[in-house]
Amino acid sequence: MRDATHGDIEHIVKLGARMASKAKLATGYDPDSVRATLGHLIDNPDGILIVSETGMIGGMCYPHPFNHKAKIGQEFFWYSEGNDGPDLLKAAEVKARELGASHWTMLAQETMRPEVVGRYYGRQGYQPLERSYIKEL
Repeated sequence: MRDATHGDIEHIVKLGARMASKAKLATGYDPDSVRATLGHLIDNPDGILIVSETGMIGGMCYPHPFNHKAKIGQEFFWYSEGNDGPDLLKAAEVKARELGASHWTMLAQETMRPEVVGRYYGRQGYQPLERSYIKEL
């Protein structure tokens, strides 16, 4: 498990395709868009992209919109086909702290057993924050 490099992009794109098929993403999965996003996360000093043989986690740190004195981190995706999911999450939290974040937020896809994910997050010290909704226009 380590910070991803440009050489890891194809591996992560393949993992992402398998994640997307399980998550039933409303917008679909475009490998070229994912490649571009991964490149931005790798190149951005506030980007977080950690990879293992069987998993990945990605996100970004940024000033909180309501208080720029506070920097927060936001998970964009987290997926593992092995047993390293918890270690990936811990690595992302450590990286966010190193980048100056005081908080880290996680998502729970409605199509990916959110009640189970929510219980796991609670055991890791996370508290519910808000819910997002999506509508096709």
